[in-house]
Amino acid sequence: MPLNQKDFMMSTSALKDFKEDSMGVSNHEYEILPNIVVEDETGEELFSFNNVDVTIVLSHNYHSINIMWEDVLSSYKKHNLYGTYRTDYNLMEYSYNELIIYSDDKRIIIKG
Repeated sequence: MPLNQKDFMMSTSALKDFKEDSMGVSNHEYEILPNIVVEDETGEELFSFNNVDVTIVLSHNYHSINIMWEDVLSSYKKHNLYGTYRTDYNLMEYSYNELIIYSDDKRIIIKG
């Protein structure tokens, strides 16, 4: 289900700020190798990975982040992790060089 307008704007701003702080100001597509922690809804750590291939795409209608789980967790689909998270569907927050993506019953913390 798409996010409401307020959450969409917050998520768009969060991903844009994360991208700018991690890679600088520009447009188009960008790649980084951050550390990622996946937590369940209680805050318990499920997975932790270093140097995961991540691409950020800024577009006109929404922004997206692509996480290449295949490189670190071949069974990522079994764990309800997705390759793409979009600012019009996934709530995102940014603080202190960490992007937090809320997806289903998980928090994905990307440390830039």
